[in-house]
Amino acid sequence: MTDNISNSISAINKWAQIEKEKPHSGILRLDKKTNQIQFVTYADLKFIDKVKLFFGIGVTKNLKAIVDSFGRDNWQGLERKSITLLDSKINDWNNHKFLNIFRGTVRAEEIHTIAAGLEDIDARINTAFTNQGLDKSKLKPDNFKLVFENKTVTHIKVKKLGEGGQKIVTLLYDISKKLFEALATPLPYTEKLRAEGIQTIKEERAISEKLKKEGIKGVVEYHEIKTIDGEVGVLIEFCAGGDMGKFWFDKDDNLIKPNTRPAKELKEIYKKVHSFVSTLDQMHKKGYIHRDIKPDNIFLTGKGQTRIGDLGMVVHEKEKREEQCGTTMYMAPELNRKIPATTALDCWSLGVMLLQLETGHNVSRDGVDKTEGFNNIKDKGLKNLISGLLNKDPQKRLTAADALPVLKRLSQ
Repeated sequence: MTDNISNSISAINKWAQIEKEKPHSGILRLDKKTNQIQFVTYADLKFIDKVKLFFGIGVTKNLKAIVDSFGRDNWQGLERKSITLLDSKINDWNNHKFLNIFRGTVRAEEIHTIAAGLEDIDARINTAFTNQGLDKSKLKPDNFKLVFENKTVTHIKVKKLGEGGQKIVTLLYDISKKLFEALATPLPYTEKLRAEGIQTIKEERAISEKLKKEGIKGVVEYHEIKTIDGEVGVLIEFCAGGDMGKFWFDKDDNLIKPNTRPAKELKEIYKKVHSFVSTLDQMHKKGYIHRDIKPDNIFLTGKGQTRIGDLGMVVHEKEKREEQCGTTMYMAPELNRKIPATTALDCWSLGVMLLQLETGHNVSRDGVDKTEGFNNIKDKGLKNLISGLLNKDPQKRLTAADALPVLKRLSQ
C-alpha cells in the first residue's frame, strides 16, 4: 500500500472517530501536492475553511474523485464506521441535505459564492476587529446567521455590536454590495415597545438626513430603512474602530487614571476630541443640540475618523425642549430647573469628558475646582477651558468654538 493511501486512510479514520464524538470538529481535504487526504482540526483551519465547515462541508467534492481514483479495493484499512460516514457525507453533498439547516435551502453552488465572498472580505474583517480590540480567532462562523430573500442569501449577520436605549445594533455584511453596515432594530420586548422602537429608529434617520442637508460632516450616516430577516431596521454606517469609551474607561468601567496614560496616547486622544468637537461646533452653529454627548456616543471609523452617533435625542434650539434627558454623569445642572435646552448642554458634557480625561474623576458636587485632581492640571489653558465649560450658568459657559484652539494645540 502506498504511503499516500496509507496516510489518507489514517486521516479518514481519525476524522470519523472525532466526528462521531463531536461533529464538525474538523475537515477532510485533499492536499494536491502530496495527493493525500488530510484531517485538519477546527483550531488549525483557515478562516474560510471554518466558514465552509459551518455550512456542513465535512467532505469536499474532491474527496469522491480521490476515493474513486484510488479504487475501492485499495481502501481495506478503512474502518467500517469510516466508510459509512464517508459515504453518507458524499451522498449528502450530492443531495444537498446538509444545507437544509437554515430557513431555506441553499444550493451547493451558492456555498461557493458565499465562501468566495467571505474570503474576499476576510482581510477587512481582520482589520475591523483589530481596530475594535477584538480577537479575530473568537469570531466563529457558527456565530453567523444567513439572511434569505426568496431562498437566496442576501446578507450575513456577523455579530451583535451592542444594545442600548430601544435598539439592538448588529454587524451585517451585504453580499451584493460587498459592504459592512450596522443594522439597528428595535428591542423585541412587547408589540407596543417594538412599535415605539421602530418610530425612534425612523426619527434618528430623519435627523441624520437633516444634518446631512445642513452640510454637517462627522456624524454617523443613517442609510435606508429596510426589512431584513423579518425585522424593520435602519442600515447605519459601520464604525469599525468602536466608540471612544475605551479611552475613558477600563474593562471594569472605571475611569482610567491619567498617570497610567503615555503622553503620546493622550495626544492622539486629543486629536480625536478636536475632530468630534469640530463636528459639534458645526451642529451648534446650525442650532442643533445633541443632548447626550459622552465617550460612548463618539465612534471611530476603521481609519480612525470620528463620528458623532446615537442621534435619538437631537433637537433644534427653536423647539425649546425642557425635558430631562441624556446620561446622568454628563447632564448639565440646568436640566433640573426645566430651562429650555440650548447648545450649552453639550458644552457641559464636553467639560465633564475633559475633566475625566485629565483627572480620572467626575465633577464634584461642590464645583469643578473642588474635584480631586483638578488643581493638578498643569496646562493653564486646558484648566481654564474645563472650568469655563463647567460654568453652572449656561449663558456664561464656554462654547465648542472656544474649545477648538486649545484642543488643537494639545493634539500637536
